[in-house]
Amino acid sequence: MGKENPLTASRKKQAFAFFQENKFQDAKSLYERICELDPADAEAWFFLGIVHGQLGDPAQAEGCLRRAAGLEPLRPEIHLNLGNILSQIEKYSEAEVSYRDALRLNPEMAFAHANLATALQKQGRLDEALIEHRATVRLVPTLAEAHFNLGNVLKELGQLPEAEAAYREALRLNPSLAEACDGLGSVLRLQKRFEESLNAHREAIRLKPDFAVGYFNMGAVLENMGWFPNALSAYAEAIRLKPDYINALIVRAILLTYFGPREEAAECYRRVLSLDPENVAAKIGEAALLEKLGKYEQAYERLRPFLDEERLVPFSATVFAAICRPLKRCDEAVKLLERVIERDGESLEEHTLASLHFELGRLYDANDDFDQAFRHYARGNEIYGKGALFDPQQKVHYTDALINTYDADFMAKAPRATSGSQRPVFIVGMPRSGTSLVEQILASHPAVFGGGELHRLDLLVYGLSAMVSGDKKGYPDCMAAIEQDEIERLARQYLEYLATLSEDAERVIDKMPANYVHLGLINLLFPEARVIHCVRDPLDTCLSCYFQNFEYRHPYSEDLTSLGLYYREYQRLMEHWKSVLDIAFMEVRYEDLVADQEKISRELVAFCGLEWDEQCLRFYDTKRVVGTASHDQVRRPIYNRSIGRWKNYESHLGPLRAALAQE
Repeated sequence: MGKENPLTASRKKQAFAFFQENKFQDAKSLYERICELDPADAEAWFFLGIVHGQLGDPAQAEGCLRRAAGLEPLRPEIHLNLGNILSQIEKYSEAEVSYRDALRLNPEMAFAHANLATALQKQGRLDEALIEHRATVRLVPTLAEAHFNLGNVLKELGQLPEAEAAYREALRLNPSLAEACDGLGSVLRLQKRFEESLNAHREAIRLKPDFAVGYFNMGAVLENMGWFPNALSAYAEAIRLKPDYINALIVRAILLTYFGPREEAAECYRRVLSLDPENVAAKIGEAALLEKLGKYEQAYERLRPFLDEERLVPFSATVFAAICRPLKRCDEAVKLLERVIERDGESLEEHTLASLHFELGRLYDANDDFDQAFRHYARGNEIYGKGALFDPQQKVHYTDALINTYDADFMAKAPRATSGSQRPVFIVGMPRSGTSLVEQILASHPAVFGGGELHRLDLLVYGLSAMVSGDKKGYPDCMAAIEQDEIERLARQYLEYLATLSEDAERVIDKMPANYVHLGLINLLFPEARVIHCVRDPLDTCLSCYFQNFEYRHPYSEDLTSLGLYYREYQRLMEHWKSVLDIAFMEVRYEDLVADQEKISRELVAFCGLEWDEQCLRFYDTKRVVGTASHDQVRRPIYNRSIGRWKNYESHLGPLRAALAQE
């Protein structure tokens, strides 16, 4: 090889200096001149390719790097960088070839393994990608990003404990890696460890405040936990940070469809379709929104293109199931749902597959085919894990702790807030016990605002042990040390929140059924408030819970034995509250309300200290968004089909009866 021209060497030195100083245009001009003068200079073609990549011209970069590879085929870094450019323009199979060429020349090139793994992932070849990520970790075990990438592919493969370990190792090496925190949160959510998952996503956002994906993933966890207003806020923040975030717009629209404002749901769908005019989820979502607005024919017209075999997806099938009854097309809906399960059942996410079975159960129940209905309800619950997340002993211990803490002596001596506010009305009980109906009747009164299922008390309780001065015990044990100013502060925070819901209503309803566990605290915070306890036949209550698709929010409801055990603990605690509370308390039996709506409705209004209003009898005409499982029932006059419903399923209820009867 001849000696390099001194002028060429000088130009190369200057070009490389420009490159190091990020003066890419100047570097480009010089490298182009060098390549023009000596077309066989592989190094110049190599750097010219990299410069074109830096200047956002991948096509030119590809050409230059291919030229360099042809001139010096034994330089692995040329093949590595060519692979990077090909990946950038989504030519993943060609990128794979370049990365393998680099590794053939240098098997220890860690970044070639890492980038090959990414190219394989993009082609859906996850098992091969896993091998390459493991090779990267072997070569650079102290590189946090290598463990993070390994965690990503393990998550995609469903190897969740291994993915968790990889993310934790990434964070051990680099505690500031927000993406690893977020990945850890996602893996914990998939393992149904929701509180741990939420903490991980919060940490990710603390590390990276403008992390749109972190907010989106946190919203998913909050949704799983049933904290829907918080989930809506998280999705809104993700959209604020990334206005074209289509997935966040869609999931926010779905939640707004249930909880309102529905005008905002429509706007989210419009934004999605302006970004992606053929987005199927948004078009089907618009049909779901029309169903909630009672516009069934319009919903069907919007949905119809997605009901044929080629375009049929689970979302379109479930929306059709929701509108089939008024359209008298339920048999057609059953066939569609069964077709989706048969065709896609093995590939669907568990919550999607479970939802299809719950919809089929509802349709078979409406058609009085009770054995088939039970089979589908049981399958839906089995998919969620048959109560695996519910710990009966933990529930017993928590009930014991509440009873021991809030005993008669404590309730007689404990500090009480002095606001004197009568605004809060708490409707409590088991889910599916009539709480939504009672709220709708009262919310039809012009002086009452129905707040729905608020999580505010849960949030106050979660932070209570940290707030109580000088005490490190958890709740409820920490209540022994609570002081007057802390009680006042908690009451004030809750009342301020109610004011954000309605400034002028005389009464604001918190219809969170599970607030029954907080009645001792409610008594201290709001001595002048009112509590309405809804009760219903235990078998009907439990069966209705079993038939309701709560997803992961009420894991005890996924198994008949767990349901019975939970119900007994609920009864035990309610009996205790009745013996120690000195708050205004009314018990409403669902069966009595159905039998004599006007009598019980008048008693409810009077109990709330209000004058009677006839609109309470026409509660089904009240225009308000009801975001609970009973949203459809409260739109119709009271009916009695659900009373004694358990008799249709008597042959299946042995485990529930046995659990309810245990001493």
